[in-house]
Amino acid sequence: MVEERTIKSRERVVELIFRLLSGEEIDLKETEDRYSIGPKAVYNDFSVIKEKISKFTPNYYLDGNRKYILKNKGQLDFGDAIAILQIIIGSKTFNRVELEKIINKLVQLVPTDKSSVLKRMISITTSKENYIPNETDNILPRIEKFSDYINEKREIKFSYNGSYEGANHTKSRLGVPISMYFSRHHFYLLMYLPQKDVTATYRIDRFNEDIEVVGKAVNVPYIRRPDEGRMINNTFLLNGGGVIDYKFRYGANKEVALNNVPNSHISSDDDANNSDVTIVEGRLYSQGAVLWVLSQGTQVEVLRPQSLIDAVKQKLHDTLSMYEE
Repeated sequence: MVEERTIKSRERVVELIFRLLSGEEIDLKETEDRYSIGPKAVYNDFSVIKEKISKFTPNYYLDGNRKYILKNKGQLDFGDAIAILQIIIGSKTFNRVELEKIINKLVQLVPTDKSSVLKRMISITTSKENYIPNETDNILPRIEKFSDYINEKREIKFSYNGSYEGANHTKSRLGVPISMYFSRHHFYLLMYLPQKDVTATYRIDRFNEDIEVVGKAVNVPYIRRPDEGRMINNTFLLNGGGVIDYKFRYGANKEVALNNVPNSHISSDDDANNSDVTIVEGRLYSQGAVLWVLSQGTQVEVLRPQSLIDAVKQKLHDTLSMYEE
């Protein structure tokens, strides 16, 4: 009989634990009636549960007096979670389904008492009226897939939907993924191309689905492993056309100019006493530089290089010609 009671007690404790893990609030009186046991047995059961929770899952605790609920102390501070989620939401990188998935996982990491507050604050920002993502396809599976390629150091065969005019979207290429980074709404892949002995940057959402792992692991020459920090600074909208050294005259004070002009620093030619105009310099990919300059209207004037000045003039000329009668 003792053995039978012990087995029943263990089963009861296991069931109570799973009910708590599912988020159920357990009433002690209801527990007595449900399992046909007395207050002492219930007390002993929850004493065991408290002891095991404290020992094996220190981030959780039982809260309550006559009713018990399992709460999370939090593996992530509330402020940290808000900051991370606002950055993710602001990037508009993920579609709504993936965003909800990320939010739900982070909500589970904050203290239980703060989870409803976090959900309420985030729900305002992610309403259908406020959140319009840049991407419609799922990006998380691609991130995982390319992470595996990077870890395996294997050469892949792929085709790519380039954004520049004349790009061949069906041409097969060979490359070795080196690393991945995020910049301005998109995830990028640094890829070593053995046939050309160069390293190129690709947006991971532009790869076609026909990716195939080929060959053995490839050792990428050290000289072809670029500085990721530098690549992040250079990445802006488009990464075609090569990197250029630019100088702009920007119609705003120093702080605004540095915040708005990508990858910029104050030029030695700048007049420190002029708060209305700032001369900035930096490096950008030429295609991205053209698009950015055109987006600024009369706010910015290109001082160099001449190739960028000519490219902007040509784009403006082409635009005006579209409206000629």
